[in-house]
Amino acid sequence: MSKMSKLASWIAVPLVFVGTPLIIAKGCSIILYNDTINKPGYHAESFSTGIVGHTIYTKYSDGSQDAIVVPDLPWSRGRFHQDLDGDGLVDRIRPVRGGFKDILIRSIDYQSHKEEFDEADKQLKELIQKYPSTPEKSN
Repeated sequence: MSKMSKLASWIAVPLVFVGTPLIIAKGCSIILYNDTINKPGYHAESFSTGIVGHTIYTKYSDGSQDAIVVPDLPWSRGRFHQDLDGDGLVDRIRPVRGGFKDILIRSIDYQSHKEEFDEADKQLKELIQKYPSTPEKSN
């Protein structure tokens, strides 16, 4: 076996052992998280943003909306953004996991957590533009 083919095998084998599970994980993420639900009262869009990351955006017939944003890094905490009055600004930010002690409320916490609220508002605005559908009102 030549030096070049040995080098190629030293590179190819680890790539296969690392790459194959990553490709399978991404495929599973797409299957699990890419979905659209349109029911009376709400419209939800869910999509994969990486190997484990995903976003779920829900718009309700009363105008309120929320987004669950889970980053692609497993050790990062996801956030649940709530726009309670439909004005396009996030009123509450809460962790997806990790308890209730970290809930941020715009009217109380905006000044001390301005960057987090501004980033959440930006993400919500992008979702509103991407998914402008309005759900039917429920009877």
